Amino acid sequence: MMCCYVGKTKDPEFHQYITPHSCGEVCGRQRDKDCPHHCNILCHPGPCPPCQAFTTKSCACGKTKQMVKCATSVATRCETVCDRTRNCGKHSCQTVCHEGPCDPCSVTITQVIEYGRVFPAGLPCVLESHRIRSLFSRPGKVMEFKTSHGKSW
Repeated sequence: MMCCYVGKTKDPEFHQYITPHSCGEVCGRQRDKDCPHHCNILCHPGPCPPCQAFTTKSCACGKTKQMVKCATSVATRCETVCDRTRNCGKHSCQTVCHEGPCDPCSVTITQVIEYGRVFPAGLPCVLESHRIRSLFSRPGKVMEFKTSHGKSW
C-alpha cells in the first residue's frame, strides 16, 4: 500500500495527465515556518517550491513598507535616513536604512568650556556627561560641552 506524495490518498489511481503516485489534489503543505501560505500546486514529489505570493514587508529601518515576494529573504531597504537614537541617547543615526543596531555615536566633543576657559577635549560623545564632567570639573564648577556638530549640552 502506498500513499500519494502529500499523504492524502492511499494507492492513488493512475491518470495519464497526472504525475504517477500523485492524488491530483492541491498539495496544501506548509512551505516554510516564515511563510503563511500553503503550497498551491498539485500533489508533487520533493519539497514545495518557494512561495510566489506577494506580501507587504517593512524595510530594515521600519519606516516604509514594500510589496515583495513572500519567499524573499533579502531585507528590503528604503532611501530614508534611519534617524533612530544612537547609543549615546543624544544623537540620531544619519545612515540610510540599515539592518541591525545603529553604529556607535561618532560625534566627538571638540571643546569643554568652564567659566570661559576652553579645554581641548576630542572625547567621544558616547561617554556619559557625568564621566566627562569628572574628567574636567571640580566641585561647584559649571561646564558647557560643544560637540563636533556645534551643539552644546
